[in-house]
Order: sequence, then structure tokens, then C-alpha cells
Amino acid sequence: MKIRTKLLWLTLGAALIPMVIVAGIHRYAMLGVADEVSEIAYESLVLDASDYLQAQVDDYGRIINRDGIALRFALQVQANAVEQLLAAEPPALSEKAFFSEDFDKKDPGIKSLKPSAMHWRRGPTGEKIPIPVSRETPVFFAAKGVDKNSKAMARDIARLGAMRQAYEFLQTVSPGVFYWQYTALESGLHTCYPGKGGYPADFDPRKREWYIKAIARAGKIAEAKARGEAVDEDETYWMLLPDATSQQITLTVTMPVRRPDGRIAGVTGIDVDAGKILTQIRLPDAWAKAAQTMLVMEDDSDTQKTQKIPSGDSKVDKMVVVMQKQYAVADETRWNREINYQEFTTDDPADLAAILDDVNAHRSGVRRIRYNNVDSLCAYGRWEKGQAMPVVIVPYKLIVADGVRATEAIRKQTVQAMWVTGGVVLLVILLAVWVVIRRSRVFSKPILQLAKAGEELAGGNYQSHVDVRTGDELQDLGEVFNSIGPQLLERESMKRSLVLAKEIQQHLLPERSPVLEGFDIFGAIIYCDETGGDYFDFIEQDGQDGKNVGIAVGDITGHGIAAALLMASARAVLRSHVPQYGKNLAGLFEDINEHLVHDTDDDRFLTMFYGVLDSRNRSLSYVSGGHDPVMWFRAETRAVQELQNTGILLGAVPDVKFDQAGPFALDAGDVMTIGTDGIWEAMNPAGDMYGRERLEEVIIQNAERTAREIYDAVIASVRQFADTQPQADDITLVVIKGK
Repeated sequence: MKIRTKLLWLTLGAALIPMVIVAGIHRYAMLGVADEVSEIAYESLVLDASDYLQAQVDDYGRIINRDGIALRFALQVQANAVEQLLAAEPPALSEKAFFSEDFDKKDPGIKSLKPSAMHWRRGPTGEKIPIPVSRETPVFFAAKGVDKNSKAMARDIARLGAMRQAYEFLQTVSPGVFYWQYTALESGLHTCYPGKGGYPADFDPRKREWYIKAIARAGKIAEAKARGEAVDEDETYWMLLPDATSQQITLTVTMPVRRPDGRIAGVTGIDVDAGKILTQIRLPDAWAKAAQTMLVMEDDSDTQKTQKIPSGDSKVDKMVVVMQKQYAVADETRWNREINYQEFTTDDPADLAAILDDVNAHRSGVRRIRYNNVDSLCAYGRWEKGQAMPVVIVPYKLIVADGVRATEAIRKQTVQAMWVTGGVVLLVILLAVWVVIRRSRVFSKPILQLAKAGEELAGGNYQSHVDVRTGDELQDLGEVFNSIGPQLLERESMKRSLVLAKEIQQHLLPERSPVLEGFDIFGAIIYCDETGGDYFDFIEQDGQDGKNVGIAVGDITGHGIAAALLMASARAVLRSHVPQYGKNLAGLFEDINEHLVHDTDDDRFLTMFYGVLDSRNRSLSYVSGGHDPVMWFRAETRAVQELQNTGILLGAVPDVKFDQAGPFALDAGDVMTIGTDGIWEAMNPAGDMYGRERLEEVIIQNAERTAREIYDAVIASVRQFADTQPQADDITLVVIKGK
């Protein structure tokens, strides 16, 4: 064999072996990059999806909470109006009373009877047929066998005919929300607003589930109270039912009404279109079709069987789906059908147990579970007793779809690179050695740059930068690396901004407790975040009758930057209006409420207590907008009584009236404590709340001490109870002691 042949084989060996090694290293490195990128992408996508879903269910949970409070309040107003009319002499009928058959015949005396886009029923082919309704003429209905011409019936017709004004008022407060408003008496008389026809021939309101269960619940509550049991005394009953005239599924909320002697006279209720309830949860188009959106509630079927009403601290061990975005109900033409709720469950009992633990701890969360044999991400809101909890379930593969595509793209490029490398080996065999050296340098240089830059970034140099221009995945990785430093720098800047915001907010709080003759006063706030939504203030006033001090304590929904900004706004409005109103505390709160209603979003409001200590009379006058009761320890009796709030929370509803309470004289040794729910709602690791009873015990035990010492004793007691459980809400406490 000739030397040049040997040299050729040697050259080929020298070229092929390094090329094969480099190709293998390249493939191994790229597959490693693919795995690392996919892991980072999956984590990022899941984290972003979790944050998004958490925000959706939390925001919607607050909306449900707000709407539930508003609906319960509206129903109570409606029930009060009915009971007042039943207690009064029947008014003279100014207009003719129209019954359902009059509406069916379209009696010309009915005012403004016209089709409603809000009220409709399904036609034979599934089309929507608007139902004619009248917003000026309510409808009456008498059950079969009821003499609607009797004197007793005529009196009740005259009374309920006057309910139109109450119905119209509630419609103006919440326009477009209420589907029907109605009242049914035990006599078989039924009235509904807006007026309508189309009642089934065998319709009897007293046989409807909403009537029967509302009466039954009131009876169970009365029996339990008679037995001395601790029960939830709320007589409001919530359920889903098909409407008798439209056959549409409605959320029905009812409560009993009573005659002056306390006997139950019937039931009043409000219907809300169930189809609109879940429309406010928005999901990306890629998730929307496969995702499942639902509302779940505590299953009370066992409660119904045992005929008992649970107390407010009962534990949830089973939940049911009461509403889904596509709510499937068989036989949609039957108005008197029952809706059987599906139990909310997961494929793995451990997943369900973890979710129920969060439910009983009143925590929202996002968990990866298996649901209907699909690996999914489940987000659920914060559960409150008697209320629905939003749940969104999205298949996991949809969440990480972009990461899967990115990984597949990297792997595909790696395979293509291997084919190109093989082709280059065959075409440029004589230049193999040079190619191998060249390629090794191309790949080693950017990797070394990335390693060096990574060390600099770990050392705190956020400006560390690499210049990789290979045109392949390494360049993509270099670009990803270059974006990390600015993001870390931005997070550091945000952290400094939060520290500054905390300092600013602290400057808005009183620097010291006021000195007022006859009183010992101390107050402070402990925030759970850098900034918070609790607020207290001391406003010293010099009047003609001596020196006075205004005491303000507020609690804004939530905490953090948004709550801090609302707190600062509320503080500014309060301080600017106190000199104007003087001792007219009710007028002060009515003006403040109007400012906050216009300056805040629908999901932002606050509770506030404001009282004025009069040094001359040693007394306290106050007004309280939805704030928790003040605890007043009476030294003479060694007992604690509560001073209730005098109006609803601020910033939620316009044109609200408030009452002023007091003055209350404080004797020497009397102690008043004004706090926020961060005290009694503090939880220990077992999920138990601190409670107002423990707070009362601490106040009684330390009543002989100074205001500052009483404050310190309360805070020490709360911290000892919470143990290792982190503080979940701001804690504010003001202590006033008579001297």
C-alpha cells in the first residue's frame, strides 16, 4: 500500500472520528438544551396559567360574594315591604287587579304589555320566543280552588298590589339583574313583577319547591333555637329551579314573610337568570372549548334528611356542582322537573381531600388533579358558608401546548442538523479535519460565554450579556439568557418600590396617641404585607365645649397596593370633611360614601367606624358603616357588651343613610376596643379561628391595666394562638379606657 493511501486513510480516520464525536456531542448537547428549555417552558406556562386562573376565580368569587350580599339585601328589603303591608290596613285599590288569565287574553287595561328580550321561552324548533311582560302592572294568580273574590282575598290583593313600588325600587337599584320578583301567600294568592301570563293550569305556588323548602327551613331554625342549639339563623334559601312560565333555569332565592302575630304568611322571592351567572369568567380561546367552568356548593342533602340546620362552623365533607357553563337538563319542556345536582369529585380521592381542606380553611388555590381521566389544572375560589364557589378545570396538555411545540421544534432541528452534518462529511471529506476544528470552536465559544456570563449573573451583575450569533438554538438560548438580567433588575426595583410605599403609608398613620383628659388611648396597625388596607386615625378637635378627639378605624377589602391607595383616599376625604360636619357624624358618613362610590370599583369598598370622644362629658358618639361591633367592657358589671354598626359598608351603594349612636358615657375603668377582623379571624395551624370570645376574655382579664398594656396583651394572645400560621390579614386595634 502506497504512503499516500495510508495518509488518505489516516486523514479519513482523523476526519471521520472527530466528526462523529462532535456530531454525537452536538446531538447530546441539543437534546439537553431541549429538555432544559421544555422544563423551563412547562414551569413558566403552568405558573402563568395558575396565576391567571387564580386571578379569574378570585375575582369572580369576589363578584359572587358582592352579588350574593346585594341579592340577600334586596330580598330582605322586599320581605320587609311585604310584612309592613300585611301589618297595615289594606289600602284602597287605585287600579284594577289583573290576574294571569287577563294577561293571557292581553286585556287592554294592562299598561305597557310588550315582549321582553330578557324573558323568553323555547319554541317547538328551539327558537327564542319573547314573553310579553308589563313593568307597570303586576300580575296576580290564584291557585285552583281558591276563591279570589272573598273578602280576605280582596284585602290581601289590595295589600300586595301596593308592592309594585318596592319591586320597581329594587329593579332600579340593580337594573337588568332580577328575572322575576314575587310573593306567594299561604292562602294560594300569588303576585309577580313584572306582570306576565302563561302560568300552567296546575300551577300552585304553595307546592313549588322554593315555597316548601323556605317554610321548612324557617321551621327547622325555630326548632333548633328552641332546643338551645347554635345554628345559622339566616332564613334565606337558595336553589336552582326551572321557571314555571319560561322553563328557563333560574337561581331562586326565597325567605318566609310573617303576619304581625308572628305566623308565617307566605314566601317572597327573587329569580336571577342562571345562564348569565358564569359569563364573567373569561378563558383564552385555546382553553375555552375543553375547559369546564362551574359553581359548586356544600351538599346539604344529609341536612335535609336529618332535619337539622348546621351551625356556622360546620365542616364541609361533600360538595355538588350547582351550575355549569353548559348546564344540561333533560326534558327542557317540563316546568315542574327536578334538578339533580352532580357531586363534585376527582379521580384521585387524595386530590379531593386536599381541595376540601382548602375549602374548610377558606383558602382559594390551584391544583394539578385528574378529572374525568384527564390530567388537569383545577382552580377554585375561596368558599364562604352558604355561598357558591367558582371552579375552573383546564386540561394540562392545553396549558403546556406551547412548550410541547417548542420542544418538538428543537428536537426536529437537532435531527435536521445531524443529516446536514452527514452530508458535509460525504461532500468535504478532504477538509474533515479543518471542519471538525472549526465546528468545535463554533460550539465551544458560545457555551463558554454563557458559562462565564452565568457566573457574573449569579454574582449580582444584572447587566451581564452574551453575544452569540450561531444562527441556531444556542443563539436562541443566548437571547433567553440576555432577557433574564433585566427581569431580575426589574423585580429588584419593584421590591424597593414596595418598601418605599410602606414607608409612605406608615407616615399617614398617627405618630402618637392623643392625650385627652379623662381617657387613656392607644392604637396601632400590624400589616401582613408591605402595604395594607387597614386604617386608623386620631383627629384632635378644639370645640366650644372643650377638647374632643375623633377616633377612626377602617378596613378596606383585601390588602396590598390597591387597598393602600383606597385607604389613603378614604383618609383624605375623612380628614377634609370632619371640620365641615362637626358633630353631625351621620351626615359626614353620607358625604364620604358618595365620594367613595364614585371613586372606587365595584369590587372595592370599606367598613369604617368613626367616633368622637368628648372630654367634657366623658362620652363617645359614633357612626359605623358596616364595621364590626365595638366591645365595651363595663367596669361596674365586669361584662362586655357590643355597640353595633349604624349603616352599611362604604363605597358599595349610593344614596345611603346612616344613623348616629350615642353619646355613651364611659365610667372610670370602662374599656372600649375597636378592631378589624384580622384579630378574630386569625387562624391557627389546625384551621380554627381566634374568635371574638377569646378577645373578650383577654379584655376582661387585663381591664385593670393601661390602654397600651391591654393592646399588647391582645396582640400577644393572637400571636400565641396563631403559633406558626402566617398572618393572613392586617390587624388594627384601638383601645380607649376611662380614667
